[in-house]
Amino acid sequence: MKKLQAALRKALLSLPLISFVDADAEESCLLLWAGSDIDPGRYFVYDKATRHLDLLMSARPELEGRTLAAVKSTTYAATDGTSIPA
Repeated sequence: MKKLQAALRKALLSLPLISFVDADAEESCLLLWAGSDIDPGRYFVYDKATRHLDLLMSARPELEGRTLAAVKSTTYAATDGTSIPA
């Protein structure tokens, strides 16, 4: 599955986060979600036999066309001075 996930990342460059959601009993047909920090993602159906990826639906259609903020890491100091990542 890691090899397939890496191949899908290359095919879906703008959606680098890939999660396998479900599969049929033989695991020949997979339901997956692909998204990023600035894209709520889409659901796809992947057929292993034909190596065909079909778009199923948007994960959050109400956010289509809206600009989303990129995730950024930061740190802040606790009252005792400890640096806390966030």
